[in-house]
Amino acid sequence: MGTLHQFERARALTEGFAGMSVGTARLTKMFAIGEDRANSPSQTLLFPHLYPHIPETLAVAQGGDWDDDQYARAQEHIESFYEELFDELQKFGEIEDLEVLDSVSTSLQGHVLCKYYEESACAKALQGMANRFYGGRLVQVQFTPFRDFKKLKHVFHIPRAVKRRLVREMYDQYPEYKGPGHPGRTRSPKKRKDDKKERQSTPERRAMIAEWNKQRQVEDEAQAASAVAASEAAKVLPPPLMAPPPTAPPMAAPGAKPPGIVPPGQAVKA
Repeated sequence: MGTLHQFERARALTEGFAGMSVGTARLTKMFAIGEDRANSPSQTLLFPHLYPHIPETLAVAQGGDWDDDQYARAQEHIESFYEELFDELQKFGEIEDLEVLDSVSTSLQGHVLCKYYEESACAKALQGMANRFYGGRLVQVQFTPFRDFKKLKHVFHIPRAVKRRLVREMYDQYPEYKGPGHPGRTRSPKKRKDDKKERQSTPERRAMIAEWNKQRQVEDEAQAASAVAASEAAKVLPPPLMAPPPTAPPMAAPGAKPPGIVPPGQAVKA
């Protein structure tokens, strides 16, 4: 896996880019974004089209034909991006949640949502991420009043273990953050640094993903066998006396890594 770098601070390439309209009526309705609300303080930031898809991630998001190797490459790519972005955004304040939409719709593709515990941290992140570049493109960022992340159905799967590790490392690195144990929050006891598990290597992560896929295949085969057995049993049952009531019915090359984030002080290559 290539080394990922930090975001670069730089001037906007074109005047007025920050005010460019993004999304469509569907995006506006979903996240309640308008010209007035995009500038209103909030706990959540929207980064339109920030995640750079590769063919493998699009194939998984579309639910098309893909094998274990393609899934492993897609998972490695999205997890690398997620960890890099989390590491950058935690510098501005305590992160409550971070999600990457897996929608392949052109209006929502690559969108990222980051929710902070405090509006002040969100405002600091908005200011800190302005006029910065990722993969040679200017990062777009704005406030959004959207807060209920449970309503997000189309998001990339980030293993719970990865999220928990990132949160734990955030509190280790920034002990001044209040933590979920602050009024109204719940948090497990903080683990000692000596007890922190080492980060898995790429082969270990791929083996873990392969094991997940194997378990899922076993479960699917069991469900299919159960359905066949139920169907066969139904054939020998006598018909019911009364019928039951009706029931309601910019793309990277294959295998590419995230483009990496340009280090501060370096010019953006064309």
